[in-house]
Amino acid sequence: KAPQPTGRVPFTWPAWRINNPQWRLFDYETYVGEGFEMNPILFTAIMYKVRSITITPLRAYSGDPTDPKLLPKTNALQKLCRRPNAFQSWSEFMGLADACLNLAGNAYILFDRKGGETVGMYVMRPDRIVIVPKSDKKEILGYMYLPEGQSWPNGIPYMARDVMHVKTPNLLDPLDGMGYGTPSTMPSAHALDVDNDLTRFFHLFFKNG
Repeated sequence: KAPQPTGRVPFTWPAWRINNPQWRLFDYETYVGEGFEMNPILFTAIMYKVRSITITPLRAYSGDPTDPKLLPKTNALQKLCRRPNAFQSWSEFMGLADACLNLAGNAYILFDRKGGETVGMYVMRPDRIVIVPKSDKKEILGYMYLPEGQSWPNGIPYMARDVMHVKTPNLLDPLDGMGYGTPSTMPSAHALDVDNDLTRFFHLFFKNG
């Protein structure tokens, strides 16, 4: 007879990680400024994926996965897919989430609930979210949202169930798969720096004759 899962794991995290925010692997603003906003190669690659993902509408289904049934337009979940929040269409929402995932390796989606029902979904800036692990289980206690100019003691806490964390693989994740993802742009960061430096050099060369 196969052993039944206990819900626990055979290892624990160091005490200094427990209940403490885990800091990120890189400077998000630098990646945006020096990469996405300055380098045409990186910008084009990310925007190609953004345009590709927005071709397929976000839709809600019910029933068995092998025989899904498209929910009617009047269904609350279907309405949420068409309009995730009051400020974004589904294409804007999905495009922003995909851009965050590809640039930062992490995409965080906050579920706004009312009376137990999800009434809105919001993409949160990856650099403003820190992960807080829970003690003695492979589990996340929650997330802290850090408003601009604020440190983590002044952050806004969210329970793990209220935030969807989509990430790329991190093979050195100290939280064993529960922590931050690795930015897809990290391996090319040095090459992008060289490309940017050459662009600046040639710009100044021709500008100054």
